[in-house]
Amino acid sequence: MLSPGRPVRESIPWPSSVPRLFIRLGVFLWGAYGGVMTRYRFLDGMGDVVDEGDFAEHAAALAWARDEDEHDADVQRVEYLGDRGDWRWAGPLLD
Repeated sequence: MLSPGRPVRESIPWPSSVPRLFIRLGVFLWGAYGGVMTRYRFLDGMGDVVDEGDFAEHAAALAWARDEDEHDADVQRVEYLGDRGDWRWAGPLLD
């Protein structure tokens, strides 16, 4: 019950950290349910891009590159899109 002479608050201001908390929670939940995908590109011996694709796991992208039945060209190198927007070497294509 309100008492006379007391100011009534319209709303309670949120601290500035609360929206960031919700964003981080959303990113965490998105990743926990398989929503995080990394962009990979597959290059041939001349350095030309043969194909690009999104993979949830690093090992799955390398396995796709090794599997010659999945693509027509000979993949010699795999790169992934880093967090700074640059392409990075994904690792050796060992059998």
